[in-house]
Amino acid sequence: MKNRKGQEEVVGFVVLVVLVAVVFVLFLGFSSQKKATVQEKTSQDLRHFLESIRVYTTECKLNELYYQEFKDLISACYTGKSCTGKKACEFLNETAGEFLASSFPVGADYPVKGAIFTIDYIEPPEAHETSLLSLSQGNCNSLSKRSADDFFPLGAGQITLKITLCY
Repeated sequence: MKNRKGQEEVVGFVVLVVLVAVVFVLFLGFSSQKKATVQEKTSQDLRHFLESIRVYTTECKLNELYYQEFKDLISACYTGKSCTGKKACEFLNETAGEFLASSFPVGADYPVKGAIFTIDYIEPPEAHETSLLSLSQGNCNSLSKRSADDFFPLGAGQITLKITLCY
């Protein structure tokens, strides 16, 4: 009888070790699975791009003295002004489209498969948002994205520029 009791304890211990090992293997299997989530990362290069286009001199003239910088063109669009016979918002759309197309070519033959560029005016206290521009090119359904945003004050609120590139 004594030998039988010792054998039962050893069998019980082995069963316990096997159960713990199975649970551990299952835990490792579930934790190592890749989740299909969108990976949107911020990019310092894109942030620098947005900062640089703000000071780009456009073809828009509000008066006959000088051409407007891109940030001034955004302000003119928000206030509904015209420049050189066109509405400022039309110039803004054309200029931003040229920036996007020349800086980040989009397509199956390029690393960038899609791009989204938006300009919004956000006014406190309720954070009322007015969209001034929304451009998109290509296909942005991929799981790998890089984005950046930049802002500057205008009146009581702020202008926010955001770009997202899809790979």
